[in-house]
Amino acid sequence: MSELGHIPVVEIEPGDGNDEASKDFLFRNPENTMMNQYWYSPATIAVFVAEVEEQASHTSGNIAFLSTPSIYFSISPAVRKRSRLLDFDLKWSKDPGYIMYDFNHPGALPEELRSQSSMVVLDPPFITEEVWGMYSRAVRWLLKTTKDGEEERTGLEGRILCTTVSENADRLNRLLGVKKRHFQPSIPSLTYQFSTFSNYESPRLDQVNPELL
Repeated sequence: MSELGHIPVVEIEPGDGNDEASKDFLFRNPENTMMNQYWYSPATIAVFVAEVEEQASHTSGNIAFLSTPSIYFSISPAVRKRSRLLDFDLKWSKDPGYIMYDFNHPGALPEELRSQSSMVVLDPPFITEEVWGMYSRAVRWLLKTTKDGEEERTGLEGRILCTTVSENADRLNRLLGVKKRHFQPSIPSLTYQFSTFSNYESPRLDQVNPELL
């Protein structure tokens, strides 16, 4: 980590009950490896929750959580009211914000969700180009759009926050216009390290995760 010596370390502080919410989620929802479920640590969830809450305070649009239930169930009640969880696991189907999402059918999303999200937070269960391509289609469907004459340029009004391996950096930049940030999430059960990517600047995401020092 010597090359990161000049980068500040993010301060992880629980707030608004989110820390307890994340621990409750992890306790009630053991990882299902058959679905490639590998949860972020409570401290990492707290960082992502703080980031989402801050971004949500600047917009009135919906927040879409694509395969990121640990963050969705840890955000504040006020933000969750305007959020949607899109996930394949039906165990959360009774939640009012849940929408069944199968990445093999990215075009099967409800029409009422089109261009309604001001932010999409995603963590696909696989890191392959094929899967990221399908998730990218869903992101472009969900995000608010900017009209340029008769043409729509999807994603220019929306923010994207996602995690995957660093090797996907060029691919994600091409697909979604996101860039790698310094913050790396802690995923205790995962054998390799993920990185964080976003299409916007954030002081929080450009700090080092103290869990990994």
